[in-house]
Amino acid sequence: MTDRDADESPERLGPVPRGTGPVVVGIDGSDSSSAAARWAAAEATRRHVPLHVIHVVPPPPGAFPTDLAWAAIDWQARSQPLLDATTDFLHQLHPALEVRSGVLVGRPTAAALNSEAEFAELLVIGSRGRGGFATLLLGSTAVQVLETLAAPVVVVGPMAARDETAESGPVVVGVDGSAGSQRALRFAANEATLRGTTVTAVYAWEPAPHPGLDALRAASGLDWSSLAQHATDLLDDELTRVRTEFPHVQFTGQTLADQPVQGLVDASQDAQLLVVGSRGRGALGGLVMGSVSHSVVRAAHCPVAVLR
Repeated sequence: MTDRDADESPERLGPVPRGTGPVVVGIDGSDSSSAAARWAAAEATRRHVPLHVIHVVPPPPGAFPTDLAWAAIDWQARSQPLLDATTDFLHQLHPALEVRSGVLVGRPTAAALNSEAEFAELLVIGSRGRGGFATLLLGSTAVQVLETLAAPVVVVGPMAARDETAESGPVVVGVDGSAGSQRALRFAANEATLRGTTVTAVYAWEPAPHPGLDALRAASGLDWSSLAQHATDLLDDELTRVRTEFPHVQFTGQTLADQPVQGLVDASQDAQLLVVGSRGRGALGGLVMGSVSHSVVRAAHCPVAVLR
């Protein structure tokens, strides 16, 4: 790997150990995957790690194992111009970045991504595409990718592609008091350190509308103001813990009487990156964070990092 010279490094709020794994990005020739590749290259440069560019070709329907060797040769030849054009373009943007590329043929998309990302720092994908990535965030493949990968997954969506390498604005992170949200806070703090920016931690605690919610409030005697204070106390506790680990990062907390998805999407408008956990307690301890992360990915105004 070739490091950038010290005077090319971005301003940092504190020391960040250099990673050992690459940043992996999946491409398929779509505008969305092109945006993901540009974002991934900038991120790999910040982290001083290589970038691996991969093109996944799922097995043809009804293909026998003996057919896959020939398919691999054929698709390697077909995909090489796309890979060469992508790596050449990324080298123009980041001349010192080490970029490797390859084609994976004959495996389901999620399994191929799993294999490539096993030792990666990040896996970066576009939210829309063609070929193997066409339905990545629309069905069972999305669930499998976001729930089984050991590496964090960064999704560059249609709205995020407007300025995927923006260098202003905070890193925003969703917090709900779970162990997963503490990991998300630490990830956000590392990203903020690399980017020389701040962290905004958001706890949106209003439950989703439900026909029986008003009746439940009346019957249970729930004091909504006490719930708001609980949210504030929880967020303060979370930030106190992470501040000791990242004393050079500036943290700001926001508690919102709003549904988690809407609150996080609104907070993403001026953010460089939005960080969420794939599982958590959610609002009032009853919401599965997975539903939040999937919905946020579709609607966020910036790239979204999803952590296990």
